[in-house]
Amino acid sequence: MRLGVQFVWIGVESKRDAYAKNEGSDFHETIGQLRQRGISVMASAILFLEHHDQESIWEDVDYAISLQPDYLQFMQLGPMPGTALHDAYLQSGKIMDHVPYQEHHGQDQIWFRHPQFTREESRDFLKSAFERDYQRNGASLLRCIDTMLRGYRMRSGTPIHA
Repeated sequence: MRLGVQFVWIGVESKRDAYAKNEGSDFHETIGQLRQRGISVMASAILFLEHHDQESIWEDVDYAISLQPDYLQFMQLGPMPGTALHDAYLQSGKIMDHVPYQEHHGQDQIWFRHPQFTREESRDFLKSAFERDYQRNGASLLRCIDTMLRGYRMRSGTPIHA
């Protein structure tokens, strides 16, 4: 805060400790402390990971929502050329060659074969995840304003109410 940091983007990815960078992290505490100090947080979560099925995907969505960041981004898993994930998916025949490269962006339909989800379902799940966040936490603009007010109160000595 004293350094002028106003915004942080945290790659939460999944409730599971699927990534070494997240092992032992308490994202509820971290995000709560940052917001109390007036630092807005964007958290991002990855959907359609290997372990996701019709139930576990919602566990990750609900976990990300429970963090109550100012902004919440849900991205579809994206095996991009030049990555180990892409190479593995290409070798196993999971990459869909007929999907144009410009559609490989993580905000519409997956471009690989997932054993639990079709391309069409991936679009619907993604949209539903964003809607669920909005229904539970409200508009991101209002969350951001709340964070700014929390930071102002902390710096001015005004009592902070949850």
